Amino acid sequence: MKYILIGQDGYCAMKCEVAEKSWFEGRTFIAVSWSLDDRSVCEWLFHSNNYIKFDGCSHWWFHGEDCTNDESEIDTYYHLCGLHDVLDHMRAFAFTIKCAEKWLNSTGMNVIEDEFNSHIYDQLLDGYQIVEEK
Repeated sequence: MKYILIGQDGYCAMKCEVAEKSWFEGRTFIAVSWSLDDRSVCEWLFHSNNYIKFDGCSHWWFHGEDCTNDESEIDTYYHLCGLHDVLDHMRAFAFTIKCAEKWLNSTGMNVIEDEFNSHIYDQLLDGYQIVEEK
């Protein structure tokens, strides 16, 4: 299962790949390069491995922006260049949490609403659309 975050410009901004389990366990990536021909993503920047429970408790593993797989050497370095990158980093958290909410509710494990619904998440994701891909 995969969730995609689409911006107002129609470009894919982020993706979250979810393991097929009865809880939310995923990997989040930020798009950093697109094809001029069809707007498809050419390059993804790893953000985090994550585990989120129905009560909002979450676990995040940051292996650094150069991480390509679970076997990579753990280096937690991320280069955030100005406000745009800081907002993308924060948006990745909001996007992943909203994906977890969708996933957990779809499995029948209803979430505690107060832990997943926040004006902060709404503001960070304003103008974006979360699309589910199977």
